[in-house]
Amino acid sequence: MQNVCVESGFSDYRYFSEVFRQRTGMTPEQYSHHPTVHMDAQQTHHSLHSLEHFYSRGKSLELLSEYKKAVM
Repeated sequence: MQNVCVESGFSDYRYFSEVFRQRTGMTPEQYSHHPTVHMDAQQTHHSLHSLEHFYSRGKSLELLSEYKKAVM
């Protein structure tokens, strides 16, 4: 989870974990074991409280990788 924290632009894992919990209602560890994480990478699920998209772990890492390639 530390790599996801850093890749997401957070330098403090505790802060990342708290923000993540506020946004999703679960810790990053709970989320990584949640059934929606294992959905097809093209699928997303939505927060009931916003219009934000929360991608699966695999899709998130794929998007971060694409972003890094585009920036470099």
